[in-house]
Amino acid sequence: MPDASAARRDRVPLAAILLLTAAIYAPSAWNGFTYDDAFYVQAETTGGPNVMVRELQPLGDYFRRPYGYPQARHGRGFRPATVYSFALTHHVFSQSRGPSSERTDPAWPHHALNVLLHVLGTWLVYRIMRRFTGPGLPPLLAALVFGVHTLRSDTVIAIVGRGEILAFVAGAGALELYLEGLARTRRRAWFFAPAALLLFLALSSKENALGWAALLPAFGAVALRRADPAASLAAALRRQALAFVLVAGPPVALFVILRHQMLLEHGQRFLVTFNANPLYHEAAAVRMMTGAMLLGYGLWKMVAPFSLACDYGVYVFRLVHSALDPRFLGAVAALAVLAAGGALAFRRHGLLFLAVAVFLVFGLITSNTPVAIETIFAERLYYLPALGLSLAVAWLAARIATRRRAHAALLLATGAWSIAAGALCVKRCFDWRSMESLVLADVDAQPRSLFLNLEAAGIHARRGDARERDRYLERAERLDPESPWISLALGQHRLRAGNLAEAARLLSRALDSDRLDAGERPYLHQNLGAIQLRLGRRDEARRHFEALRASDAGPALTHLARVSLLWIAHGDGDTEATAALLAEGRRALAGIETDPERAEAAAEYDLFGGLLAHRRGDFEAAVRELGAALGMLETRRMDPERTPAVLAYIDALARTGRTAAARQMVDCYLRSPHLAADHRPEFEALSRRLGQ
Repeated sequence: MPDASAARRDRVPLAAILLLTAAIYAPSAWNGFTYDDAFYVQAETTGGPNVMVRELQPLGDYFRRPYGYPQARHGRGFRPATVYSFALTHHVFSQSRGPSSERTDPAWPHHALNVLLHVLGTWLVYRIMRRFTGPGLPPLLAALVFGVHTLRSDTVIAIVGRGEILAFVAGAGALELYLEGLARTRRRAWFFAPAALLLFLALSSKENALGWAALLPAFGAVALRRADPAASLAAALRRQALAFVLVAGPPVALFVILRHQMLLEHGQRFLVTFNANPLYHEAAAVRMMTGAMLLGYGLWKMVAPFSLACDYGVYVFRLVHSALDPRFLGAVAALAVLAAGGALAFRRHGLLFLAVAVFLVFGLITSNTPVAIETIFAERLYYLPALGLSLAVAWLAARIATRRRAHAALLLATGAWSIAAGALCVKRCFDWRSMESLVLADVDAQPRSLFLNLEAAGIHARRGDARERDRYLERAERLDPESPWISLALGQHRLRAGNLAEAARLLSRALDSDRLDAGERPYLHQNLGAIQLRLGRRDEARRHFEALRASDAGPALTHLARVSLLWIAHGDGDTEATAALLAEGRRALAGIETDPERAEAAAEYDLFGGLLAHRRGDFEAAVRELGAALGMLETRRMDPERTPAVLAYIDALARTGRTAAARQMVDCYLRSPHLAADHRPEFEALSRRLGQ
């Protein structure tokens, strides 16, 4: 056991390190929902309500639904603990406001929780290191390096980084209890049982926590050999075999079963865009060679993490297509030396062995080498692998403890590194203040990121700066002139500028490309259908909406396509097609899982039921169905596409003797500043008719 007086002497410097870590990230509390936070954490996203966060669902639902549900219905993401932490934080800190009991959606509690969890992780690093070096400088330096390491900055500042942080904190807690149980001769279950629970929490936070299960025997072997230096590796592994099975077996088995059930329920399809990770679309050999190169790059970034970017994409790295590629050969050589040195270090330098093992195990999981993941590379994925650097620093500090000059040099180097890293962490807090500030901070640091260039162009377009907009668009186009994604982005810029014909041409060119991902085609059909409809090309619009309806795009997009086709059929006076689509839509309502989405979809179909009733002269039915539908869709009644339904409802009111209500509704629309100019004459004509 560590010397008690020496451990007490660590309290003040440890408290200072923990306070420093918290202070570095304190400015992030003023940030909003930035980047992926707006999709995965915010209660109301641009893609619709985030039902898994907005209201607390039954606990079992978080284990049954993939990460990002309902916006991301397909995927391998199994992170119930992370999503539940988002929901619980929102539930505790949001407040009702106004007569409608609308709830606030503050971001600061999410950011504060990330910081607190990171501080807790820093404390756990100290605790674990102290087991191998005793108290004093080695565990303190390890905690300092962990707390201020720049590769962890975006993970802590972005709320979605909660998955990485929870996976670390729960996994490190499980490791601490596991090692304590191994050190005991009695009542081991008091430590092994909660260790198993914490390991399951880690696995439920993010999938890369599987690395903890693989590393428990390695940490246990080094701890047992520290207590008994004469013990061999085989003996150390045998002595903890039962403990390892008890701690790791049930959580891993339960994780595999629950994740498999989630995949069965929501489909095995895993959508990864070429733009986010081209390796997902490459042959295994290319993926593995490029993955090795990326792991070597990650090793370098772990030591020198002073150039950060929130996005790596398709053009940042040139893929490795040959085993003779110098980048691949250099990375393999460095990794081989690292692995060999780590293996040789086991007997005499256990911490160095663990440093190598931690980096290789956690780094390999997210390198795209064993399997393709959602992104080609991301600094946030090194929150866990970079623990290897803390282990290496603790080993070095313990190794040179009696050599005064070397000790001073290590203190000086670690201090300078920590100051630079901490300052950059503070800067990143301000970079992440908003999506605009983040993009503009990173776009020139990562000039080959297609996403950042296109986002920067969009920002300058909204600001009216055509020169900067075109500069970033041209830089994006130079990355790959044949890219369908660049055509898509240019088309969206033309669409926002009101140039519909040019937007249609560019989006059609993107759609014709055989490089476009299948998952992106439905959205192109949706956009092109809407553009062609606005251009008056009803047959072209119908073709795109039919393609969208026939695709496996999920209930939301299929519903949108069906509603668009219903408007076209109604406008053409095709009663038979309208009725057939309406019946199909009402049958499909059962496939929409959330009550709010199902209710809104049902109201849209009732709208067309009312239009059909109006067309056949059943005005009482028209009043009933159109009134209920327009009431349900109150916030979207002013949408121009719904004008025919509003006019039909007013006409049906008048024809059933409710003339005063009809006049009142017409007057309300005519007074509204939101009434589209091209629809005003129709309401004025109806007003004159009702006044007769």
